[in-house]
Amino acid sequence: MAVWAYECRPCGDGGGTWWVARVLVDALPTEVSVLRVKVGADWRCATVDRSRPTAVEAQLLRQAVTSDLQDCPECAARNQAPPEAAHEAAAAAAPQ
Repeated sequence: MAVWAYECRPCGDGGGTWWVARVLVDALPTEVSVLRVKVGADWRCATVDRSRPTAVEAQLLRQAVTSDLQDCPECAARNQAPPEAAHEAAAAAAPQ
């Protein structure tokens, strides 16, 4: 049976895609972008992409709980804008 899910990508090494039920993710605050996803006996850090729900087989779904950027330095680095982008934004906002 197909269900709607969001794609989660692990931080750091160990590429791949994990699927978390859309109803579970939609119940979380919108600012939550980092989850702990159950992979085997471990809970692995991943970023969730809410932009594109996808229909997947129910057996592909994984359990997940909220996490935050302080729990995972790799996620924090991945979700921050590069320093040069921040500098350019500040320069653009400065009065001329």
